[in-house]
Amino acid sequence: MNKKEDMISLKGRIQFVQKKLDYFSSLHEMTFADRIMQDNMETYMSDLQAEQRAIDNRHPLQDFMELR
Repeated sequence: MNKKEDMISLKGRIQFVQKKLDYFSSLHEMTFADRIMQDNMETYMSDLQAEQRAIDNRHPLQDFMELR
């Protein structure tokens, strides 16, 4: 992952997508475009959560073991 300061962190991206999903779920009448955006955001959220799980499940010594 890019370590530049101008890049948004993974947790920041998850929060952003969650806010958008909360907005779509609060709509009483969704347009076709809203449904497409919601489906895309749900898919993107799933991808981000999978990436976060992979980071969380990473063994602390894995970097050391890879350098051997």
